[in-house]
Amino acid sequence: MNTQKSVYKRLFQEEVTELSSHEIKLGAIDDLQNKFKTIAAKAPKLKDQIVKLASELSGVAGDLGKLQSDFVKLQSMAKELGADSVELTAKTLAENTGNFSSDWGKAATNISNAAKTI
Repeated sequence: MNTQKSVYKRLFQEEVTELSSHEIKLGAIDDLQNKFKTIAAKAPKLKDQIVKLASELSGVAGDLGKLQSDFVKLQSMAKELGADSVELTAKTLAENTGNFSSDWGKAATNISNAAKTI
């Protein structure tokens, strides 16, 4: 009888241990799934912000393009008036502004295209 009790006692303890182990594993899976959902929920909001910022950056590039045109007009007027230093400064600013406009425009396009692939 003692042997039978001993066997049953050990069997019962092992089953409890196994159940506890499975409960812990299932709990860990649930925790990880919840963390995944929380993290994944942030992505669409961030994507929307990226798209918005890319659009704003594109607008800045457009504004720089308009400014470049104004510098080119100033350069032309300075040339007609014989204001060499103003003409040279306007020419340099027109070139720099044009480069910035082009670079920022390309960056905005690349960012926007990258956001679309997400």
